[in-house]
Amino acid sequence: VLDHGAKQYPDRVFAVFPETHTKVTWGEQRQTAARLRPHLTNSGVSDGEAVGMLMANGRTALELFLGCMYSRRVSLMLNTVAGIDSLGYVIRHSGIRHLFADDGHADLASAAVIASGQQVKVHRVAGDSGLQLPDSQNHQDADPPRSADDALLIYTSGTTGRPKGVIHTHASLLAGGANTCSAHHLSNSDRALCVLPLCHINGQVVTVMAPLVSGSSVVMPRKFSTQRFWSWVVKEDCTWFSVVPTMISYLLATEEATQQITESQLSNVRFGRSASAPLAPAVHKAFIARFGIPMVETMGITETAAQ
Repeated sequence: VLDHGAKQYPDRVFAVFPETHTKVTWGEQRQTAARLRPHLTNSGVSDGEAVGMLMANGRTALELFLGCMYSRRVSLMLNTVAGIDSLGYVIRHSGIRHLFADDGHADLASAAVIASGQQVKVHRVAGDSGLQLPDSQNHQDADPPRSADDALLIYTSGTTGRPKGVIHTHASLLAGGANTCSAHHLSNSDRALCVLPLCHINGQVVTVMAPLVSGSSVVMPRKFSTQRFWSWVVKEDCTWFSVVPTMISYLLATEEATQQITESQLSNVRFGRSASAPLAPAVHKAFIARFGIPMVETMGITETAAQ
């Protein structure tokens, strides 16, 4: 899918990172993914092996998330707000030998590795500037991943016990993205706002895989912010977004950030999505009345690559 998009529309924007005012095209995204494969091989990461990532959303996180799968490895995005004990368990249970961490989470990564009792190499990377990888002359000849290959390892929140690992294949993830595209009639002119972390199935499938499948684009700030949410939507021409009920409540409670935003400025926003927990009817109605944006309540589970 990434190869197809890079070939058909190499100069079309695929991802926008608002804090650094950086845009990455489909061609650039594919080039980084192709360069990552020999880098992982030279680092001792085998085909089919899970690679851990502990970092905030951003350019590097997206490049690793998609690049590892493109490279026939398995992406494992760790939850940055999980405790050291939980992270140590996931590292131990997953069997990863390599963990990429941005500057803001490198110490947490090292502490989690110690807690795991495993031999894991922590690769420290810059979160905003993207992966700095040398060009490779032979990446064009690399075998592409197959639909039945494992692509993603994701752990549930562990609310009722230890987190449980879930494996998704390439086919499963693309089917999840296609489901979102079909449900919301996404086209290549749409643009998603991703404010949920990439360790969440919603962030991974709904707001990354759906733009990938539809040939569109995604805006990815480091994290959710009530003060900047609507400015991101307006300035980056987003046509839809996916959030959780608590975020909707925060947006309703924030007056200052919305004073300069008019309903006409939001006229290009086709819909919002609410997932992961029930959305109270009163909150649902209040959001629509306040912002004039349809809100679609969705449900799903990590195990089915749906939210």
